[in-house]
Amino acid sequence: MEFADRHVPCVQRDDEAKLGEAMGKLDARAAALRKFYNDCDARLAVMDRCNRDIEESHRLEELSGKADVVIAEAEGTIQALALQFVAEARNIAEALGGVATVGIKSLAGEVPVDNIEYLADHIIESSDRERSAIEDLERQLSHAAQ
Repeated sequence: MEFADRHVPCVQRDDEAKLGEAMGKLDARAAALRKFYNDCDARLAVMDRCNRDIEESHRLEELSGKADVVIAEAEGTIQALALQFVAEARNIAEALGGVATVGIKSLAGEVPVDNIEYLADHIIESSDRERSAIEDLERQLSHAAQ
């Protein structure tokens, strides 16, 4: 039995372990994306409530004769909410781009066996980098909301 024949199972176990680690990284990134999406969804719900509160405040101010003040404040608030909505939409688009990247990488099943370790290393690196970017974005959004 040649040296290469005896070490094939070891190499295969190493590749399986590397792929297992890569899949774990992809799962962690997917979980971070789901959390980010849920956070964005919750923020949109808060924005909806704020809009309803602003509308109600506008009605009450009109009744009390202070319509001009309420309109000016409501316009400013609505503009701020619109800017926040656009920023959140941009963030969601970036997150969905990350999901698309995961989908493309999952199509890599046709990669030759000789390149599996390279592919797994690439997935691990990009997963860590993208998950870190999402977490940074979440921290920025948390600070902006406060």
